Amino acid sequence: FGSSMHWSWLIGCAALDDGGWGAPVDHEDRSVGFCDLAVASAAAWLQRPTLDQPIVVRGVNWTAVQVLRKDRLFAAFGDVPVAVPGEHRLNAAYFGGDATLPLRDFVEFVLQAGREQVFNSQWWSRKELIPLRRVVLEELYKYVLALGGTATSSASEFSYVGAPGTGTSFHKHGAAVNVLAFGLKRWFFARPHSGIQEGDKPAESDPSSFLTCVQHPGELIFVPDEWLHATINVANSVGVALVPQGYGLHGE
Repeated sequence: FGSSMHWSWLIGCAALDDGGWGAPVDHEDRSVGFCDLAVASAAAWLQRPTLDQPIVVRGVNWTAVQVLRKDRLFAAFGDVPVAVPGEHRLNAAYFGGDATLPLRDFVEFVLQAGREQVFNSQWWSRKELIPLRRVVLEELYKYVLALGGTATSSASEFSYVGAPGTGTSFHKHGAAVNVLAFGLKRWFFARPHSGIQEGDKPAESDPSSFLTCVQHPGELIFVPDEWLHATINVANSVGVALVPQGYGLHGE
């Protein structure tokens, strides 16, 4: 439990179930299978969670992941209207001037345009998506409750779809749990007193100043309170994140 592990790069070369989203992985990139974070089993972490360092939790057994397969998601929820964010409306030729699109059309555009889109709690509260939320998110709330303290059964809920090369610069927030459904996602965690600042990009930072790990489907990444971190999607990636209310930066 909690031991540091460098996975064999061959793990990154194993055939991935991409859920129909497409996973164009560079198998010559040996870093795909590399991780220098601590690793714990889901059972062990739930019983005695490590909260002071980032950690990979394996064996989550997130059964709801099957609902997020591309064909199943679009069949059940592809017609749900999406209010297109302003930055995407600039693509008038693609959208035909529409400010609202069916979910399937919008997601396809995001991936084809090489972008990432995050859907927030307001999105998940829509009545059309209540059945999806119940299946996809509620199973993960046991990891929120495991945080203890002032963490509650309520959290800010996010989901995302991102194309290869997209992600975030270094930023921080309250403790969070992030589960990857399909794809591959590279994480960067700034070491304490590393000198990395919010807004810095991993490619422009000293590699010795951060920890890194590639998250594989079905794995949970725990982000500790106030830890600076950044991400890059290695393949078309789909996942969710829960940031507990009343915990860490949100009121610990």
